Amino acid sequence: MWVKVLDTLFIKRPGQNFLCEVCQVYKVSSIVQLVASTDLVGIVPRRYAEQASPQYGLQIFDLPLELSNQQFHLIWHKRAAEDEGIKWLREKIKSCFAQNQQNQT
Repeated sequence: MWVKVLDTLFIKRPGQNFLCEVCQVYKVSSIVQLVASTDLVGIVPRRYAEQASPQYGLQIFDLPLELSNQQFHLIWHKRAAEDEGIKWLREKIKSCFAQNQQNQT
């Protein structure tokens, strides 16, 4: 499991001070392994958390704040712009995101 600590923050709140490590992982599955083997917490999509948490005995909590909508971008090399297989894949990805967005509203 590859983990890189990007920053350590000291968070001060009334009656509560704590350190927070911001980590970067190579794979999303590493977040679950990291949380299961340390006192750290992680943020992953709920559906992934629901799948992975039983295996590691983890609890799932709602975030105490609203996250802004994420923006996703597809990029590809210009040589592949007219490739029929790549066109098909791009459309599949777009339709998956559109369907997921409809299910959330």
